[in-house]
Amino acid sequence: MIILLLALSQEAWYPLAEGHTWTYQAEDKTEYVRRVASYDAEKKVYRIEEPFMKEPFSIDSGGVKWRDTLWVKFPLKKGETWETEKDKVKGVVEDEEEIEVPAGKYKTFRVKLTTPAFEITMWLAKDVGEVKRTIKVGEKTGTLSLKEFKKGEKK
Repeated sequence: MIILLLALSQEAWYPLAEGHTWTYQAEDKTEYVRRVASYDAEKKVYRIEEPFMKEPFSIDSGGVKWRDTLWVKFPLKKGETWETEKDKVKGVVEDEEEIEVPAGKYKTFRVKLTTPAFEITMWLAKDVGEVKRTIKVGEKTGTLSLKEFKKGEKK
């Protein structure tokens, strides 16, 4: 299991509390669970068990970062773009869109990330977080859709 560290902020887009879980379903019905495992009050960092990534993510008021590279820029605003030197990430908030996943219907922002190695499109819903992700590597594409979001207890 992979560990994801999240700094407290952007509560509306990535709600954080111990025990929160996001269950995602792949096209082949395989399920993946992301869970807020603990909170370090001194460091103001949440520990998230994350099965998809080998290295931790962080979230602060500027956005979602991976290996210190900006992946999603906050606040989410249609047409907002960003580019990074490190990892050559190009991002854009493409549009607002209502989508349906196994967990239900959500009003989302569709965010597209392009790198030399792959392309990711993700849909973020307020008060839930990421509800869908499509990853394209070469000619192969895979999709994860939110099956269930359960809130833990805030401390």
